[in-house]
Amino acid sequence: MADHGGRYMTWLVTFHSVSAALQAESLVARQAPVSKVVPVPRSVSSSCGYALETADIPADGLVDTLNHAEVEWDVIYRVLTDGKKELYEPVAKADAFHH
Repeated sequence: MADHGGRYMTWLVTFHSVSAALQAESLVARQAPVSKVVPVPRSVSSSCGYALETADIPADGLVDTLNHAEVEWDVIYRVLTDGKKELYEPVAKADAFHH
């Protein structure tokens, strides 16, 4: 999923635990060096309070990486900016991928 400028979007991934967020950061950084664990924004809910912010990776690649490593993630949000603030649009939920 590339944006209209040919660059990949920025994503925010929430988790149920800090250890899952840190594991995801380590895995995703191999493919998308601009990846970091950040506090979850107030407008997004999360069990552990931390999320992974990343870019330069397509959403389906992000899902595949996390699922292949069996990292327990919750929701992937597309990060949108309206000029003054960031907005978070949910694009994938883990329960849709786990049976």
